[in-house]
Amino acid sequence: LQFGKGEQAFIRDDAVVAVTAGIGVAYYEGHDHDELRTWDFQQKETIGITKLRSLARAQPHAIDPTGRWTAVTNASERPIRNVQQLSHKFHLQLIDVRSMQDAYQIVLRDEYRLKSSNSLAIRFSEDSRILSLTYEMGGVNDIVDYYDFATGTKLRERHSDGLGVQAICAGRVAMIDGKAIDISYLQRTLDPKPNPFDLEACWKDLVSTDGKVALRAVYRLVDHPAEANKLFAERVKHSAKPAAKDVAAWLKDLDAPAFADRQAAFKKLTAHAELIEPELTQENATNPSPEVVKSVTTILEKMQRGRRKLEGDYLRAYRAVQVLEMMGADGKELLKKYAAGAKGAFLTQEAEWALSRMP
Repeated sequence: LQFGKGEQAFIRDDAVVAVTAGIGVAYYEGHDHDELRTWDFQQKETIGITKLRSLARAQPHAIDPTGRWTAVTNASERPIRNVQQLSHKFHLQLIDVRSMQDAYQIVLRDEYRLKSSNSLAIRFSEDSRILSLTYEMGGVNDIVDYYDFATGTKLRERHSDGLGVQAICAGRVAMIDGKAIDISYLQRTLDPKPNPFDLEACWKDLVSTDGKVALRAVYRLVDHPAEANKLFAERVKHSAKPAAKDVAAWLKDLDAPAFADRQAAFKKLTAHAELIEPELTQENATNPSPEVVKSVTTILEKMQRGRRKLEGDYLRAYRAVQVLEMMGADGKELLKKYAAGAKGAFLTQEAEWALSRMP
């Protein structure tokens, strides 16, 4: 993977820290700052970049099973007073690998720094509902904290004897405890005091700029599959590809004498940009009119920025596919309909990739 052309930088020795569901995460160390970069093997390109503070480090294997969330450890700038060997308070930061939004932060125990920077083992449950943090202090002294992944709320803590957490699935945790396997159940607590399910609020929150709000909406919808399927079937739809003659007319009107005609054509082309990207690219390369080239360039750049940064409808479609994938069999039929849409469309690609990860 090529991180940049002509950049005097290098990738850390432990560059690939996680690969799950076709998503990879790596460090990138530059002159001025470090970065966390994520890439998608299906798209064959970098899909997310965020700057890291000087003490931030990605954690080995810390990608959830859907390949949508990763974790880094970070340090607060305020030092802790009257505590030997500790200069900063560390926390675990959950990040969306595509939008690079922060979901929430979990304050880490002081044991994290007392041992070493590699003393934390992170595991996600197979349904991405529970997160376990094991502070590896040496056998019988290991400490395990369990969190509800949707909220960052601690569910339970315990000491581990031996190898600690081995597997988490459907709320059940299997641990090696001495010479026996201890299997316990963790009740998911998305809401300590459940509120009535608000479908409209979830729809709005799917595109929230607050990662924690968006994550809560995703899990609320996962827990209500019938309502989620109906909501997405009604509101998340493919745009039909316009007829070639209409596209040609809109492109021609980009150079029309009347401003109103140019503006109307620009809006039409923008609305269908991802479905007619080849036509726009061809027009950009061959049209002699500077006005047309400028307009088409703007349309293409806006489309590419929206897809890359997951803005607006792109972000909502991305979250909708995430919900359907996490619903498993309950969401598979609608995913198949989305995957049968226009080739090259964002929703089509996301649905295809989600299906490829499902059994």
